[in-house]
Amino acid sequence: MATASATTARNDIAITAWGQPAAGVWPHVTLRVDGKKVGEAMVSSTSPKTYTFPVDLDPTQGHRIQVHYDNDAVLPDGDRNLFVRSIQANGKAIPANDPSVSYDRGALDGRQVTPGQTAMYWWGALNADVPKEFFMKPTPQTPAFYVSPNGKDTWTGRHATPLADGSDGPFASLERARDAMRANPTVKNTYIRGGEYHLDKTLDLTQADKGATFQAFPGETPVLSGAQKVQNFIREANGLYSAKLAQPTNYDLVIGGKRQNLAQTGTVDPQDPFKSGYLWGERGPDPKTTFKFKAGDLKPGDIVAGSKVQVFNGERLTDELTEVKSVDWATRTITLKDPAWYPLTYGITYKLLNNPKHIDQAGEFAWRASDSSVVVKPEDAAALEKKGAVVPRLGTLVKMADADGVTLKGLTLRDTTSDGSALVMDRADKDRIVGNRFVNVGNAVEMTTSSDNKIGGNTILYAGKNGVDMSKQSNRNAIYANKMNHVGELRKYTGGVMSHGVNDSLIANNTIQNSPRYGISIKNWAADNTVSGNRVENNRVLRTGQETADGGAIEMLGRSNLDTKTTIKGNHVEDVGGLATDDTGWKENYKGFGIYLDDLTGGVDISRNSFKDTSWASVFIHGGDDVKVFENEAIMTGNDTEFLRVEWAPGAGDVGLPRDNSVSGNLIFGEKPVDDYWMFNHEGTVKVGANQVANSAKMPADLAFNLNDPNKPTLALPYGSMGAENYKPSDTLPMLWG
Repeated sequence: MATASATTARNDIAITAWGQPAAGVWPHVTLRVDGKKVGEAMVSSTSPKTYTFPVDLDPTQGHRIQVHYDNDAVLPDGDRNLFVRSIQANGKAIPANDPSVSYDRGALDGRQVTPGQTAMYWWGALNADVPKEFFMKPTPQTPAFYVSPNGKDTWTGRHATPLADGSDGPFASLERARDAMRANPTVKNTYIRGGEYHLDKTLDLTQADKGATFQAFPGETPVLSGAQKVQNFIREANGLYSAKLAQPTNYDLVIGGKRQNLAQTGTVDPQDPFKSGYLWGERGPDPKTTFKFKAGDLKPGDIVAGSKVQVFNGERLTDELTEVKSVDWATRTITLKDPAWYPLTYGITYKLLNNPKHIDQAGEFAWRASDSSVVVKPEDAAALEKKGAVVPRLGTLVKMADADGVTLKGLTLRDTTSDGSALVMDRADKDRIVGNRFVNVGNAVEMTTSSDNKIGGNTILYAGKNGVDMSKQSNRNAIYANKMNHVGELRKYTGGVMSHGVNDSLIANNTIQNSPRYGISIKNWAADNTVSGNRVENNRVLRTGQETADGGAIEMLGRSNLDTKTTIKGNHVEDVGGLATDDTGWKENYKGFGIYLDDLTGGVDISRNSFKDTSWASVFIHGGDDVKVFENEAIMTGNDTEFLRVEWAPGAGDVGLPRDNSVSGNLIFGEKPVDDYWMFNHEGTVKVGANQVANSAKMPADLAFNLNDPNKPTLALPYGSMGAENYKPSDTLPMLWG
């Protein structure tokens, strides 16, 4: 297990920028720190966007950050330009026009250096000499215990590094540090040194650990992994490699930090990943447990011991992922091991998984039962031969049961099974989960009957299921300033924040991107999971509904027909999809909504949100009462999209008629008259007043929010407060990390 250098620390260097393209090409930037390239990006947005580059730096000294714009051009169709608002180090911003910033134009030879500015109309670089205060980390508190990959559990754990004579030093395991804090109640802090810790069992925290803190040693990155290392790969034919294992792989294999894909029938097109690779099925004898494959699609040998299947019905509300119980080749019938949640009646699409025979694309793997081996076709064979792979085995790295007042800070939790939860909180109150990274996990955080917690400043990447999952009266929690990207990598009924039966919670300043279904979901479907008093504020939710239909970027379900006393305010929602099928083929942009109040959800104030590209409608009220939609702003990029859609929920009878809803003071950018942006399919009541449309003969394709255009009508929405990038600490949402 390798350790990180004690003199370096992971820092997030970022720029907030926007661009002006020419000939279809956007501005390109290269970021350098102390002359070394650390990243690059195409600035492909006309509105300010933050581009972040993690880099290990010495926190004890200042560093020069250079933003190099290297593809300036003036062409017949336009002038390519870059605009930089600020340079940031660990969330601390330096404006581009700050006196400490200079603009070296042209050849970067120091001959045309001018004061820093936002507009970069020429080739060149912004140079910022950033002081060490932007990178310094806090000094460890005392008294404390220490854990290190080069420690020993027989030592006292009182030293951060081993003594020169080898007589004492840090602990080797988190369990030993936990037990030491239990035995010595005057010590409540454990610092974890950088390096990897491969856990073969869950770290259990209980009432005995009340008030304990487990945090990264300043300037270092400790990694808790639930994976088994595998390095004995043997090269086979056709670019395949295999390794014998004592127990089968399931859904997970990770190479070079990247989760591999289970081998499947069909070929995935990287340019169309959500629709390609599926086969089409037909209704079986029992639509809850069977479906039929079409003649000629499968043959004996396509289904083997260990074969799994991922199957959707036409509405694609969720996926069914289970093993193949049996196959009847005569009737072309596949029987599932576990019943489907929704009947498989029409528009059936499926993938057979985990057959080595189907490995035909780089990045695929499967279990070969005949010789107890995992077989993979790596994207980078040299990396596999040199460093091997890891097989996630542990579903939960840390479990907090009745553990109150516990802090986890600055840790990386990664490589758990994609059907597990990296952190489980069960009846755990007043805990602080802050400044951590969750990578290649199932759920990042799962909370059950856990209240008054703060989940803030975390980064969640490539989650097999959800980012944060709250349920069963998990109340008064604050989920804030988290960055979540690519959730639902395995399961599709998922979102960045999923919850049911939660009350008086605040979901704020999160940036959630790339979800197969929801960004944020708050559900009630029975008397024991009602919801009330929740606030969803200042989040950025982008690219949702990518693989399912009948969903929303921000969604609520309210089947108990109660006044939910909910506020949805100041959020930005963009690029909502909606993907379904029928027996004729795929249906895109189908039943997708920006804010979706489903099945009797009522008592909601929706205000000061911004919307763009929201499929069927920016806001959909489905049978709910007393919903107020006011002072929102929406860009309608097509004439088939509504701003507000209100419908009867017929399954609820008269109760499902929406009543006493209102829409007022909203600003819509579109081509149609304002009243063409409402669709009221019911006999209830909607009060309409004082809405505006900024009409345009032709809506420009690059119309975006927050343009520096004094002629653009605006409601002065809080764009500078939306998302994790614009989080500002407060008494309610304190910065407990950094």
